[in-house]
Amino acid sequence: MAILAIDWGTRHVGLAISYAGVYAKTLTTLRNNRSLLDNLKELTKEHEVSELVVGLPKNEDGSEATVAKHARRFANQLKKKLGLPLVFEDEHLTSKEAVRLLQGKVAPSEPAIDAASAKLILEQYLSNRNHKINK
Repeated sequence: MAILAIDWGTRHVGLAISYAGVYAKTLTTLRNNRSLLDNLKELTKEHEVSELVVGLPKNEDGSEATVAKHARRFANQLKKKLGLPLVFEDEHLTSKEAVRLLQGKVAPSEPAIDAASAKLILEQYLSNRNHKINK
């Protein structure tokens, strides 16, 4: 079973996936429109997703950013639609890091940045989870 990470944005939603729970890879970027939840449902079935990780925007001090309420609302709708376990992972600075990582490899378009951000969110989640297991 796979873990799907989601970097929610007002225009695009970046996706990354891990099949073994160790490595993360970018999957795709979807438009944030009326068919988003249906598209995500189809993708989760196709990739046999068993868990969702949604990036939660936070400020420097660790408090939730203003846009976090929109990410939480989206996550609640997603959980109702898919019925899968869902966790939040801090996405602080992932977009800036994604731009840095993409420079020189591809033109850092918004969709590419969103998918790379989802990968960073998933890598962080997997690292934190694996660290807890090994304690």
